[in-house]
Amino acid sequence: MSWLLRSTVAALMLVGLSQAAWAISQENREQLEGYFAGLGTVHYELYAPLGGAEVGGAVIDEGGQVRLHIARVNERRVEPLVTEALEGVGGKPPFTFLLIGAHALVYPTRTWTDPAGVAHQRGDLTIYELLSAEAPGQLLQIKDAVDLSFQAGSARSNENLLWQPSPHFLNANGILPRKYNYCRLSYDPETNEYMLYQHLTALPDAATVQAANLNNRALLRYRAGDLLGASQLLTQADSFASADQSIIVRNQALINSEIEDLADQGRMFADQPCDEALQYLWQGDFAGVLRAMEPRSQYGLSDLEQATAALALAWEKRWPDVDRVTVELERHNVPFLADYLWELAKIAFSHGFMDVAGTRLLALESIDPGHPGYAVGHSRLLRAMGETEQGEQVLERYLNNPANAGRDLSEPRLELYGLYYKRANLVGCERLVADALQAPVTNLQAYVQLADFADLSTSLADVPIDSSGRIPAPQHPLETFGVN
Repeated sequence: MSWLLRSTVAALMLVGLSQAAWAISQENREQLEGYFAGLGTVHYELYAPLGGAEVGGAVIDEGGQVRLHIARVNERRVEPLVTEALEGVGGKPPFTFLLIGAHALVYPTRTWTDPAGVAHQRGDLTIYELLSAEAPGQLLQIKDAVDLSFQAGSARSNENLLWQPSPHFLNANGILPRKYNYCRLSYDPETNEYMLYQHLTALPDAATVQAANLNNRALLRYRAGDLLGASQLLTQADSFASADQSIIVRNQALINSEIEDLADQGRMFADQPCDEALQYLWQGDFAGVLRAMEPRSQYGLSDLEQATAALALAWEKRWPDVDRVTVELERHNVPFLADYLWELAKIAFSHGFMDVAGTRLLALESIDPGHPGYAVGHSRLLRAMGETEQGEQVLERYLNNPANAGRDLSEPRLELYGLYYKRANLVGCERLVADALQAPVTNLQAYVQLADFADLSTSLADVPIDSSGRIPAPQHPLETFGVN
């Protein structure tokens, strides 16, 4: 997916390159190439770049058994470092080098079919240290990650991206563009550790500093699915910023990069079906969705197209039109109806329309009372009525119910974490973070949102206008002109 890698890596505004002393030579590369060729048929190989470590890796068919081999040249001898069995030679590269070869990110996967019958790639992501005397030592491991992607080729900085397909119901139908969830993989040379962070950075003091307030509002808008709206808020934040401007600019660069990537997918993969209206929806151009749908409507829209249009109508606050579409989808008994209703409720919540959200939650309750969105929405409505404790208990009961173990619990976990965070329930927060890594990890971003939690709710109130330094207006400004 070079279309994604070029833009997202550039947008990260990479930190300075490691000033390592090693430099892979042509002689050592040829020695590694000969070593890999002697093991079998090489289907993919990668070597540290110029200025990097004396390491290389290859995917090799050893007479029917496919393995990944990573090795280094040490004192003119090839030393094997990592060997992993692979399911086959196809698909994306199962490894890359980080920090110009000092570390290797390895992700061997196997095919796994989820309960809905959809095939995925599942495996353990591990980062190895390759240069110490004790190499290979593990610096990070994420067990049972599903459909995880990373930058191909040899990464050259401390900062990289990981991403997975978004679990949105419109994202699993084989139609481009595909929406992804991202997180940031960051290396700390002082502690020799890799950590995962949210790829968009929140700012402190959002209740009192205008630029921070707008930045964090943009992050909320991004989470809700309005990328263009988030970018516009960051433009405003940049104009107010007297500090942390680099963070705001980087956040906007990442969001703008994602917007561009969504537009690029159809051009890059012209052999796959692509929907312009879906592109506009993921980008946050909701008027564009409706424009793209208008000529199609005279021929009749599919159920998925109707759902796409209805979500855009909801963002445009045209709820009577949304209701007409919803009646049709209910009549067709579409399999994604519960997810669709929850998406409508979330849009209503983001606009502050509690009654509109409540109506959608009642409809959701009637068809799927065990839906995780219903638990979140029910909790929000209770808290809006001042019943904070009861709202928290709704989420706790839902998450502790074994019957819900097979559901996507990311949203109820994040909602409950925010409540625990506000009353300093550290034990509860730690338990939720640990639970978010239960296998299979289909939404790594959901874990990162807890492990790197930022309370964005403080940005929902307007920042008071600073009147210091202003000249007070006279009580009777026109008296000197003789006006009564």
